[in-house]
Amino acid sequence: MALETPAEARSGVVRVIVEMQTDLYSLETGEPVGTLQGYSSGSAFGVGAAGEETDIFVTNRHVVTLSEGEESGTMEVNGAPVYFERSITSYYVLLDNFAYNSQSFELDSSRAVPFRVIYVGEEDDADVAVLQTAEPVEGRVALALLEEEDSLQVGDDVSALGYPAISDNATSEGFLLATVEDVTLTDGTVSRFFDSVSVTAEEGLLSGHLIQSTATINAGNSGGPLVNDQGVVVGINTNTISSTDTSVSSAYYALQIRYAREALDSLEIPYDTDATQSQEPLASSLEETAASQPGDGLKGDGNPNRTWIVFLILGAVVVAGGVAAVLVVASRRSKSSPTPTQTKGMEEAPSPGPVPGPVPRPAAEGDSGFRIQGVSGALEGKRFLLPAGSPVTIGRDPKQCGVVFPPNTPGVSGKHCAVWVDQGRVYLKDLGSTHGTYLSQGSKLAPGQAMALAPGESFWLGSPQESFVIAERR
Repeated sequence: MALETPAEARSGVVRVIVEMQTDLYSLETGEPVGTLQGYSSGSAFGVGAAGEETDIFVTNRHVVTLSEGEESGTMEVNGAPVYFERSITSYYVLLDNFAYNSQSFELDSSRAVPFRVIYVGEEDDADVAVLQTAEPVEGRVALALLEEEDSLQVGDDVSALGYPAISDNATSEGFLLATVEDVTLTDGTVSRFFDSVSVTAEEGLLSGHLIQSTATINAGNSGGPLVNDQGVVVGINTNTISSTDTSVSSAYYALQIRYAREALDSLEIPYDTDATQSQEPLASSLEETAASQPGDGLKGDGNPNRTWIVFLILGAVVVAGGVAAVLVVASRRSKSSPTPTQTKGMEEAPSPGPVPGPVPRPAAEGDSGFRIQGVSGALEGKRFLLPAGSPVTIGRDPKQCGVVFPPNTPGVSGKHCAVWVDQGRVYLKDLGSTHGTYLSQGSKLAPGQAMALAPGESFWLGSPQESFVIAERR
């Protein structure tokens, strides 16, 4: 059953939250000095059979990824410069207004549904991503997408739907608004179209064909739908241009919906438009969709750079425990708060120190006598020495890792996990990877969790396809 008005289309919008961890290191010694827990949030909309519950959602790429500058760099803490490394730890769709407390940074997982990112545009592509939740989101339905873009004209009525962060100020306890009733709807008209490959401005660049409208969007609206007067999605809310001259109004931009259709077509995911009805059911689980796609369904390598027009810079500063952290984000909200660094696991493991640190690490203190050997996947048959006294980082980023996977290896993060030897024992730690680090019996390590492994025990990155075994020197 198709939805027929912008107000009805609110049932197709969800609020997404991206939890992240920022590890801090001394620039002088390279030693860890603290950890910041934080989040960013944005909007997304359902696609598939219009009017039916769905597990497939479209949003902006910048809502669910970190740019190169956000992953690592330097910042000041208590007046002292530190090196930071930031990683995404989890993705969730919030179900109601009590799922996430932005003051305590606590998530009630019973009120949220996890999701995975199955498509992100490459660096030169438009700012689009496709998500799949672990199960269809109750009460949230697919919206029809505009089939003929030429049918949208300057002067047509449009509405922007989403969860602008400013609306959260209406709550007194710090919870993020996430119900259908709390979807903000702002009306406007189409002002103009940009039909070139890119639009440049003084401070940035936004790739793609754009719709400029008078429908107001703010931080948190990113990834939400721009709909016509029939509730059909015509664009993806993306950016705001704000002049420093307060007498000049802001301009609001959405990517044309063609980019969502192209992404869904590349994934072979059916969807309804205003002119057609899908004839085949969507995949009902993460495994079905992943199995129907090459690799893990991701397009692009790692975290693509954002390409934006001059943004309204929107950030948050939180001071707690004497540590101030600033995360500046455009068209989405982001916060951080310092918490003690913890290592969790069935067997508590000693810290391996920074992995990697911001200053050169000392040379390995000799051969520990242990090895990791690739059992399957890209590094099958290869054997790697574990030095005594320093950790070995595993992942796709050659600048950060000692054991490096090919750039497009499915399921393996840029900096995925670390292995080290301490007092004759081998330890494995997940470094906040996107797809997880698992032990041979299938148990998943929590981000930051370390576990002792014995010779002969194995582990895998993302899937059993990329596995290693702990071995001893021959």
